[in-house]
Amino acid sequence: MKSNLTLAILTKNRPRELSRCLQSIVLQTKKPKRVLIIDNDRTRSGMPVAQKFITLLPVDYSIETKIGTAYGRNTVFKLCSTPFLGFTDDDCILDKHWVREAEKNLLDPRVSYAIGQSLPLNPENPLAAATYFHHQYWFNDKLTKNKNMPTAFNFDTKNIILRTKDFKKHRLRFDPLFSTVIADSSDTDMGFQVVNANLKGIYSPRMIVNHKESTNFWSLINKSKSRGELAYKLSKKWHLTNEFIDASQKNLLRLSVLRQVPIEWQRYLHGYKQSSIHKMTAFIALKILERVYLQGYCTSEENDPTD
Repeated sequence: MKSNLTLAILTKNRPRELSRCLQSIVLQTKKPKRVLIIDNDRTRSGMPVAQKFITLLPVDYSIETKIGTAYGRNTVFKLCSTPFLGFTDDDCILDKHWVREAEKNLLDPRVSYAIGQSLPLNPENPLAAATYFHHQYWFNDKLTKNKNMPTAFNFDTKNIILRTKDFKKHRLRFDPLFSTVIADSSDTDMGFQVVNANLKGIYSPRMIVNHKESTNFWSLINKSKSRGELAYKLSKKWHLTNEFIDASQKNLLRLSVLRQVPIEWQRYLHGYKQSSIHKMTAFIALKILERVYLQGYCTSEENDPTD
């Protein structure tokens, strides 16, 4: 049975990661109809990799010169002509059954999108573990509270399949205002657009990718600050209050914050099978990144002239 899926990969100056991602697509038990590579790098660092796989996959390579993943994803919408559209990132490895499982989720015409399960590729690194386990806790928390149905906060473009016509019908586009050189929250903004359009999504744990988390501390610091700033902008656009932050964490000196440490240790690092030193390093890193994120949010809030 032929695939009806265009699988889009956004890449920027990561040829090694892109090659690894494409190799995982070569190994799929059901191949996508089209593999669309959008290069957000003006030096075209992804072109040699795309050319290397041209005989193994139905690869189409395009350049998006406007910097920001939102621009690249919107270019994908323009170029996609298949019934289904999948997104992943260049630093992901797809499970060999990803395409098959992804398309199964959209057999029901009432389902407009499906979000898969993302697993860590490098959990042995404390920084990578801190990033992954923190994100995973909040991802699962939102999912559980919504009876295992995706929320706007769960809309994750590194592991998703869309029914193309539904998104084009509602003229949904990723907003570049939430996409910077450092960080991106345009997928969360798209999640809110999807909710407003009353499109139904499902969570599919058998649709699996392994994602490589960053291990560069200063890069993570900058990204966390930028994500905090973008979170405040999202709160303003969608009229939210403390949905992106835990307001009780604003004052580090409050005794209640200190009392949360043992609870958060268990909450965030549950399932992290490493030594105590590794876990302590991951937890400290996690709390630093959380604090920087909160600072980015609160600084934006304080400097907002409309408040």
